[in-house]
Amino acid sequence: MKPSVNSLKNETLQQPENVISQADSSVGHESFLAKEVSATRFIKIIFLWVVAGAVLVVGVNLWIDIYGLFRPVSNRSLPVYYNERVSKYLLSKNYIPEKFNTVIVGTSLSANLDISEFNNDQDKLKIYNASLMGANISELRPVADNLVEGGIKRMIICFSPYMIKNSGSKEVEFGPKLYIGALGSKNLLDTYIVGLIRHYDLMPAKFPRNQINEFGVNRFGDLYKVENVKEKIEKVIKADKELTVDSIALHELQLFIQKLKDEHIQFVGYFHPIPAEVLASKRKEYEHFEHTVRQFVNDDNKLINFNTSEFEHFTTDYSNYIDHGHLSVKGQGILTKILVAEHTRRYPL
Repeated sequence: MKPSVNSLKNETLQQPENVISQADSSVGHESFLAKEVSATRFIKIIFLWVVAGAVLVVGVNLWIDIYGLFRPVSNRSLPVYYNERVSKYLLSKNYIPEKFNTVIVGTSLSANLDISEFNNDQDKLKIYNASLMGANISELRPVADNLVEGGIKRMIICFSPYMIKNSGSKEVEFGPKLYIGALGSKNLLDTYIVGLIRHYDLMPAKFPRNQINEFGVNRFGDLYKVENVKEKIEKVIKADKELTVDSIALHELQLFIQKLKDEHIQFVGYFHPIPAEVLASKRKEYEHFEHTVRQFVNDDNKLINFNTSEFEHFTTDYSNYIDHGHLSVKGQGILTKILVAEHTRRYPL
């Protein structure tokens, strides 16, 4: 049967539509491929920029080396700008062992012992104050471990019940993550920002310039000082807060002291001078702590007790304190000289 004229005409009319449809499909496919290639290229460019940015950031941080981890430190002076725990932990890895031969370890009670004058070029004694504000023994040990591993052989240790009132790290997790963070982290950025604030003295009430200097001395006196020391002491006594003892912290203190003995560290430990009235209100608790430490040390020649009648002239003088326990400029000056002299007498350089 022959096709009709109308069917031939319809087929003829439909053919261009098929051709156009095929052409559109081809063009659409090519457009899709072009978009896919363009998107892939865009992602690669972004990735390369991110990598380049990361390399640049790491390179800048390596060059600044605010914690003395990556470059020689012999001719550098590195203060603490921000986050004392992180800073002193990282400084204890290289900066402190390379620059100093003696360290002070303790809580806020020893953090302001100003040993700056003992670090002149002519003096063989080079002291760094590695004490940490509000720290317990769990937070002091990682710093002390770094120092011992770095070669420090001489220590002055402030023994205080505050070391064992609780255990565990309260603010940061000590370990390798902090070293990685020295190449780039939020804490590092915060440190740069606060460092600039301190340098230009923009917020002296909150971030005083040179508060923690290159010798680790924390000059917190103006921030903590109360108007009337006697009244502050009376309030503390009236509050009658218990001196708690954490069993885990107590065991850590024992391990800490044992490591010093095992590593043959030349250390002198001292019991911080407590204002006489505060001591009298908690005498049993303080004496129990002292007895425990003496058992751990097992050598009274390594210990100095500033809470005896011999030092009563110090602990009854309010001018030696800025509150119920922290020392004034005058008080820490007297104590520092005694400690350095006693350590040097026991372990001559």
